[in-house]
Order: sequence, then C-alpha cells, then structure tokens
Amino acid sequence: MTTPRQVGTTFLHGRYQIDALMHDGTFSRVYRAYDTKLQKPVALKEVASPDGSYRGRQLLQAQKVLDSLKAETQLMQGLSHAGIPHIIDVQDDTETPGGLYSVLMDFVAGTSLDKVAKNAPGGQLPEDFVVSKMTQLALILIYLHSLPEPIIYRDLKPGNVMLDNGAIKLLDFGISEQITPSNYTNPQAVGTRGYAPPEQRTTGAPLDPRSDIYAFGMTMFVLLTGRLPQMDGQGLPLGPVNASVLNPNVSPALSRVIARCVATQPERRYQSMTEVVAALSTYKQTDEKHVKAAKSRVRAIIAFAVAGLLCFGGAGVSLAYGYSVESSSYTALVASAEKAGTVDGWAKAIEAKPSDIDNYFNALDAAIQGDGVFTSQEESTLIPLVRDNVNEIQKNKRYPELAYRIGEAYWFFYQGDGGASGLTLSAPWFKDAIDGGYNTQQATALYNLASFNRDIASAVQTGGDTGMYRTYWNNLTGLDTSSSSEVIQLTVLNYILDSITSNPYGLKSDGVTKDDMDKQVQRTQTYLSQRQGFKAGRPQELAKELAGKIDKTKATIATLFQENGEKK
Repeated sequence: MTTPRQVGTTFLHGRYQIDALMHDGTFSRVYRAYDTKLQKPVALKEVASPDGSYRGRQLLQAQKVLDSLKAETQLMQGLSHAGIPHIIDVQDDTETPGGLYSVLMDFVAGTSLDKVAKNAPGGQLPEDFVVSKMTQLALILIYLHSLPEPIIYRDLKPGNVMLDNGAIKLLDFGISEQITPSNYTNPQAVGTRGYAPPEQRTTGAPLDPRSDIYAFGMTMFVLLTGRLPQMDGQGLPLGPVNASVLNPNVSPALSRVIARCVATQPERRYQSMTEVVAALSTYKQTDEKHVKAAKSRVRAIIAFAVAGLLCFGGAGVSLAYGYSVESSSYTALVASAEKAGTVDGWAKAIEAKPSDIDNYFNALDAAIQGDGVFTSQEESTLIPLVRDNVNEIQKNKRYPELAYRIGEAYWFFYQGDGGASGLTLSAPWFKDAIDGGYNTQQATALYNLASFNRDIASAVQTGGDTGMYRTYWNNLTGLDTSSSSEVIQLTVLNYILDSITSNPYGLKSDGVTKDDMDKQVQRTQTYLSQRQGFKAGRPQELAKELAGKIDKTKATIATLFQENGEKK
C-alpha cells in the first residue's frame, strides 16, 4: 500500500483530521479521525487498488480485499440502525493503480465481547448480562432479516460484536449477503469455524436467515461458558450442546434456548430472530409455566373423564379415537423401521416421537449390524437427531447407556469420509456415560484412550508427553473385551499392535518392557489361532489386517530392545 497517513494531517477539504492509526495490515488500514465540523470522532478505512508491487497470489488477494470492502460499503450504505455503524462518505480513486478506496463511518469506541469475556472469571459472563446484550443484538438481526431484501450477516461471533457505553454495535459486514432475485444461494463456503452452521459451508445452498440464529446461539454459548463446544472434523459440535454442563450458573431453561438455536438442521431451530427474542424474554418463567400448563391439562382431562363417566357421551369416544389414530400412525412407523432395518427408517420414528429412547438404540444397532461399519452417512443421519433432542432424552435414565453406545460406535466401528478420527469423536459421549454412572470403568478407559489420541500431538510439541504412553498402554491392554463382539476384540488388538509400531520409543521411555510387548503379540497370535474362522465382512477384514501386523510388530520390538542389548 501507499505510505500511511500521518497523525495531524487532514483530508476531504480539511474537514477530517487523522488522530491515530488503529490497524495497519498488508492490504488495508484503519484510522481514527476527527470530524472538525461535527466535532466527533469517525473511523476511516482504506484499501489500495493493486499496483505493480503485487504479483501472483498476492495480487489476487489484494483485489479480493478491495472488492470485499466495496461490496460491504455498498451493502451498509442502505442501512439505518443505531446498532450498525453509519457510512458517512466514500471516496473512490481506485481507477488509478495504487489509488485508495476510502470509507468514512461512525467510530465505535467500545470493546468487543470476546475481550469483555476474557476479562471475566473463567471467561464466563453473568447470565443476566449476556441475555440483556444478546437481546440487543437479536433486535439488530431482526432489522437486517426484515428488510425488503433481507441481509444475512453470516459472521456472527463475539469478536464482531462491540459493547459501546452499554449499547451493542454489530461490525464487519465483509461476508454478509443480501437476498435478491438474482442472489439467493450461498456463493461460497464461508464463516468462522465453530460458529458457521453446516448449510453456510455448502456452496449453492439457499441463503437462510436461520444461519444467523445458529451463530447467535454459539456466540451466546461462548460468552456463558468461555469456550466453544468440542468440534468434529466438520466444525460441528461433537456431542450435546449444553451450556449448563460447562457453567452450572447457566439456568437449564436458557441452555435449552441455546440448544435449539444451534440445532444442526435449520428446521429444528427457532424459525426467526423474533422467536429467539420471545424465548429470551420468557425463559425464566418457562419451567413454571410448563408445570402450570401440565397441571391445567391434568385437571381438564380428569374433569373430561368424569363428565364422560357420568353421561357416557360421544366425547369420550372421540378422545379414544383420536388417541388410537395417533398411536397407530407411530406404531406403523416403528413397524416400517423394524422391517427396513436401516438408520433412515429409525430416523423417521425418532422424528415422530423424539422422547422414545429405544428408537435411538435401534438406529445404532441398524448402523452397526450387517456390515459392521458406522458410516459417515449413518452418522450424519443419526447424530444430529440425538443432538437436537438431547434435552428430552437426557431425562431418560437410559441416556448414559445410549451415550456409551454412541461412543462405542465411534471408537470401534466408525469409518468417516473426512479426517476426523473415531477415537476423537467418541470422547464426549464416553464423558456423558461416565457422568451418568454407566459402565464407568470401561467408559473411563475408553475416554482416556480417546483423549490420548486427541492430545498427544500437542503434548509432544511442548515436551509434555512423559507418562502419557504408559497410561495409554495400561488403558488399552486392560480393556475387558471378553464378552464383546468380534469387531471390538479385533479392533482392540489392532490398536495394541499399532501402538507398538507407532510409538515404540515413547512406550519404552515410559517403562513398557519388551516382556510387556511380547505378551500382547502372543495374546494376538493365540486369539487368531483359537478362532475357527471369522464372520464375513468387517470381522474378516480386521482379522486379515491383524495377522499382517504381527511380523512387523515383532521386528519393531526386536530393533527397539536390541539397540542397548536389552532383553526385558
């Protein structure tokens, strides 16, 4: 870019004076300036058109930044809301190479919400404060979504929301899109990981205001808990989104509001920001109202039943008939799912009656039985249903068992299309099983193994891996698989041999001996020799893989302990 403007210099006929350089980037600069006529601070953002100093990729990036600022400015010029900075003036000299595109706008002197949260204990802001400020933000989004040609903000996160003297301001419309007759689909996958919903990361998907509702919920979650939920390889929550778990000071009612905002499927979220504002305005009374409503319904049913008993009228017949129709429809869905034996079939039953936890177990069985694989397609059908209905099914005493089964499906059976490891994806589900007291010894071992797989790379970089390999070894070799399926037994043995060939020096330095390793190789050989044959499909594949690893593992052990003439 050109040389920065100097503090004290003026521009636009001397009306504006530069006070400070706030940001000096590769392609753009932001200044705080002073309007000498209105006697108030303003912001000046400038980007230069590419000149001869840029080449190749840098040239493309410079043009992209310029085009983005022009598009953002054009979009913001038509807006008029107290929560959105007003565009004061624009000067475009970019027809000349190196010429500046200069945008004057309201200066926001406040602090971004991510910085406000960083100064709070544990990064967690008080519930009432968050609800108050997020309600202000919701009103800004209602304005944007209600325009004749709605604007989808698409980059909502704490860093883009400013707190200025108690008022909320929304900044940075760089990737926002306006829905018009010629612009109604997502032009490209954009957004911040963790905050962007799945549909926003799909090129060609319809532009949808509900995308902002998802990011709104994630923003609220972070402000209340100090962190994003643990994410999978797709940037989506690994497990249930429950703010109350990470911060017990968050009321369960508000946590349910957030969970609905961040539902994976748009149709399961609130359908407008107006609905979100209504929920934030009433959530404190939600539980009480539900109790009163339930009592009222019970009284009405009792009264109705008494009336029916007294008069033996047609109303009782009507009530019974209505129930039987609803019941038979659901029964038909279950029967159809049992016949199909697929995750998709059970998904329909789950959607019809989300509270019936048996259907989730049936869906898991359908995923794993047969080919012995939990595919990414089956995952994308089942897991969003669990997440979206978690507040309902957590009330069931079998939820910890379900969480364990999901963790087990990821740990032993998952074959995803992306880079996410089944071990890593299993961790939050085993954590739920542990918290619920289900099969805690085995769940804890599997959770620790999954955590090792997640944490070891960063630990190696920081030199903090000492002791981790021995713990991993003990957990892995100590798993009780005696009553488990062939797939589980074979998977564990494969992991044991893999750990020897992948981390031999780490295991050795943590005290795992040659004898320890030899025993696991012998255990593997004995298991394979005692079997009369494995089931076709996944068990046979795993057995073949396992048999093919034995010689390599033996060679690794021999090399590892021969270096110093060690035997044990």
